[in-house]
Amino acid sequence: KFSHTSDYVMRARQAILEMHRQVGDELVLDGWGLAQRGLIIRHLILPNRLAGSYDSLSWLVHDISPNVTVSIMSQYYPTHLATQIAELCRKISASEYSEVLELVDKLELENGWIQGTDAAENYLPHFERDSHPFQPEKAQV
Repeated sequence: KFSHTSDYVMRARQAILEMHRQVGDELVLDGWGLAQRGLIIRHLILPNRLAGSYDSLSWLVHDISPNVTVSIMSQYYPTHLATQIAELCRKISASEYSEVLELVDKLELENGWIQGTDAAENYLPHFERDSHPFQPEKAQV
């Protein structure tokens, strides 16, 4: 609905299947911990369950592999036109976040990362600053 295409999920899944076919499950890291080869699937939790976390993560486990590396992102925050759309005009709730974490646990997805609940604030750029846009404000003394 919001991606303006009726076949977004099908296309995304086709792309993930092909990437997995090419590189498999193993994420190869160098001595610095930087990925050299492999697949990291990023899943952004959206408000009102719009990301389809249950279907998407279940599909990954059952159709791709339970060993695939997944990055669960909680950094969604509404900007621009999303602030005017009822389903998208807020950050994710604590219960929506917990639901996805419980699902990850239930599906036994063990490879990857889970962002904390403060990610929406930490990844919100402040371009009006003279300093780096992603640095937190310094405490005023």
